[in-house]
Amino acid sequence: MALAVINKCSAIINRLPAIIMVAIIDMALAIIDMASAIVNMLTVIHAMVTAININI
Repeated sequence: MALAVINKCSAIINRLPAIIMVAIIDMALAIIDMASAIVNMLTVIHAMVTAININI
């Protein structure tokens, strides 16, 4: 019984690096998405400001 528990624990510990890597990659992708959304927003604002300046 104890052996099975130890085996299960070691299996989970062996998988931890992969789980952490996936979490880090997910976080990085989320940050990249957020950054691109901000860039898009700035582009839209810039286009609007330019359009307003042309109209004036």
